[in-house]
Amino acid sequence: MSKKRVIISVIIILVLILFGTFLWYLLEFLGQEKALRNELNEISEMMQDVETVDLVALDKKFTSTVTMGDYQIVEKAIKQYFKDTVDYSIEIKELIDEEKIEKILTAENYKNDGPDFVETTKYINEAKAKIEEAKKFFTEILTDEKIMSYIDGKTDDEYYIELYKELALGDEAETMQEDEESINLALDELIEILNKEENVINMLKENKGNWEMQGDNIMFETDELIDEYNSLISELQ
Repeated sequence: MSKKRVIISVIIILVLILFGTFLWYLLEFLGQEKALRNELNEISEMMQDVETVDLVALDKKFTSTVTMGDYQIVEKAIKQYFKDTVDYSIEIKELIDEEKIEKILTAENYKNDGPDFVETTKYINEAKAKIEEAKKFFTEILTDEKIMSYIDGKTDDEYYIELYKELALGDEAETMQEDEESINLALDELIEILNKEENVINMLKENKGNWEMQGDNIMFETDELIDEYNSLISELQ
């Protein structure tokens, strides 16, 4: 074999090796992004029904990773954003328990916590304060600035910053605005309900010597108090 042919053979081998290495990195590169997108799709599907979501399985998703390198930076940032939002939502749900709100104006609560309603008043005040905090939280957490803060300082590679932006924000600015409006509306309605229930409780506290429970019925000493109580109750219907 001539020296020229040997050199050509070596060049071909080197090119094939380099091409093979490039192809491996390319496949790995594409595989990482595909794995990340699949993982986020799975999380999105898990969160579709808030009533039946498996919180243990969801938390495992949030605290584990399926990617490596810079992709893992993106994955961790997005999952932390999701986790913070879900954790706060759960905290609100536990505090603003619908069943507890419905029990405020019941014979059972009147008997157990009346006539001073110390625990009821404490619950209402804490609940309203937490709802106001929630309004601020969800207004902030849905802004582009807040969402992008989860990736700030984690990488200076523009490709991965843009990938995070695409995955975390997408083209859903209008939808996110609608979500914020819906959340605030729901929270405002809760505050309104609690305010009206508080009015009833305050009325009972102010007139604690002028009413009593007879079985499951509340009895007032005057018709004026009956009318005032019924008027306050009607505002909740």
